[in-house]
Amino acid sequence: MISVPDGRSVEAQCTVPAVNNTLSVRLDSSDAPRQGGGGFPGGSKLYRYEYTWQDAPGRGDYYRVAGDVRDSLPPNYYISGPIYWNGNDLVTDVSFDGTRLTATSGGRYSQREGGSILYAYLLTTDEAYYRYHATLRQSRESDSNPFAEPVLVYSNMKNGLGVFAAFNRHTLVVRLK
Repeated sequence: MISVPDGRSVEAQCTVPAVNNTLSVRLDSSDAPRQGGGGFPGGSKLYRYEYTWQDAPGRGDYYRVAGDVRDSLPPNYYISGPIYWNGNDLVTDVSFDGTRLTATSGGRYSQREGGSILYAYLLTTDEAYYRYHATLRQSRESDSNPFAEPVLVYSNMKNGLGVFAAFNRHTLVVRLK
């Protein structure tokens, strides 16, 4: 509980979920043609990523997949970019309890010559984190549509608005070839 001197207070709670360290990553790549002389030295590749992990049976679990690719460029610096997930970065085990779960990314261009590193993240989240981010996405997607029904963004604060949530992150580091 948090309170201010005039007596008002807000209250929320969350449970920190256990980390899930069963993540594996499958890469698929194809050569990407250089366009107008741009791109990375020596050309680049288009990568797609498939994350797979084992869900623990017997409880409701919530996940978020994320990642970024860091490309080394001379002289000794990196550029970094996110991986895009075609809208399936938030995953729950509802109807899939205890099974292997999969999320597949859209494409991302990276340097061809082995200087790229993938940082793959599997976040095991609590329900509040999952619901907040899911409703936030729905709200943003309906924002410019005058015919869409309004979406209430999830809040778990008693006597206030906001979210108090938790996650645990497992990271897998993969050198792209």
